[in-house]
Amino acid sequence: MACQAFFCLRVVNRRCFLRIVKGADTMLTEKQKRQIIILKSQGKSFSEISDYLNIPESTVKSTFYRISSRKTDSCKNCGTPLPDCSERRVFCCDKCRLAYFKTHTGYKRTQYRQKCPCCGTVFTSSHGEQKYCSHQCYIKARYKINTKQ
Repeated sequence: MACQAFFCLRVVNRRCFLRIVKGADTMLTEKQKRQIIILKSQGKSFSEISDYLNIPESTVKSTFYRISSRKTDSCKNCGTPLPDCSERRVFCCDKCRLAYFKTHTGYKRTQYRQKCPCCGTVFTSSHGEQKYCSHQCYIKARYKINTKQ
């Protein structure tokens, strides 16, 4: 691939700056975008991809991260198409979200067995600071309503 360069004229505070920019232009073709993804999946670094495709390294990085962070149009758990109401939405419902994270967690949380001071039931919690088994027991103890002592 021949080295292509173009001149960039920039005016700042009525002064002109001329610089040579590597690469013919920063608009990438679909073929170049696919090559960036393929080369990155093969373990090439951004600088190696930049030299191979003769594109600025910053363009390679931004293109890769832009393509790899695109939002999916279906639920991550069940594949149901998502409505177009939110760009940040990943799951179709809470049931799918909970099911997905239940099966895709990389670690198990520590389970603490504790006794509720209000009703006396033994419960498990995911953090050691939880004192009551439910919000209802917390309210009973907080306002001293029919607590078991």
